[in-house]
Amino acid sequence: MLLRNRYSVLFLFLVWAVPAAAQQPRVNLSATPEIGGAPNQPRIGSGSRTLPDNSTYSGEYLNGKFHGKGKLVQAYGYTYTGDFEDGFFHGQGELILANGDRYVGEFVRGNVHGQAEFIGRDGETYKGDFINGYYHGTGVLATSYGDLHKGRFKNGHLSGPGSVVFRDGSKLHGVFENGLLNGKGKMTKFDGSVYEGDFVDSRPEGNGRITYANGIVYAGTFVKGVMYGPGTLYSNGQEIRGNFINGEPVGEVRLKSQDGVEYVGQIQKWQFTGNPVGNQTTRR
Repeated sequence: MLLRNRYSVLFLFLVWAVPAAAQQPRVNLSATPEIGGAPNQPRIGSGSRTLPDNSTYSGEYLNGKFHGKGKLVQAYGYTYTGDFEDGFFHGQGELILANGDRYVGEFVRGNVHGQAEFIGRDGETYKGDFINGYYHGTGVLATSYGDLHKGRFKNGHLSGPGSVVFRDGSKLHGVFENGLLNGKGKMTKFDGSVYEGDFVDSRPEGNGRITYANGIVYAGTFVKGVMYGPGTLYSNGQEIRGNFINGEPVGEVRLKSQDGVEYVGQIQKWQFTGNPVGNQTTRR
């Protein structure tokens, strides 16, 4: 029963917790030196040669350099099969590194550049645009730890409009910078809770609104993913408006009960003591 001059309520302690920030996508540089020519190799045509460093090449030549279709097996571990131009990997090809990482797609002057696919030995994959060996442009990255990044990449990181689906099913959507969500965005947790508002480094920071899976809603300010500052908590027809610190309302608050009566008073550790506002009376 509600008392005329005293109202006590205990709310569940709620803190918005986000999944650990996604690790930065690995930057994969595949720059290769100019292959050039080798002693006694044909000036033009095709053939097979063992080079001075014990690397082997079989394919086409032009002006004494690898040019056209060919295959180079480097003595220290990588293998390239595809197009050459003036001694460089250039055109369509496949590069397999000594550690098992693999690139398939477009090459320009020795770098992965253009449309290509990366298949990592650890299970990481990327398909999309490259510039000078970096993920750069539109692409899809599936990390080795189970997260999926889609959108615009810059220098190896999700940067620009995009989304991340974490391995636990949680989702981030918005504008990213160096792999992290900053500015306006949306996060959906694996349990169905939804946050929309401001983000800093993929955590709620600033103004936002969260709707928990159990129907509880908080609208107000966040600091490092936690309710902190002015805000309002809505639960089962009740409201608490006031200041929040580390996820709890503290000090003077206004409380509206399920029957619509407003109270003003103090709250500490979710225990409220106060009086009705004005001439309101409680309903029995």
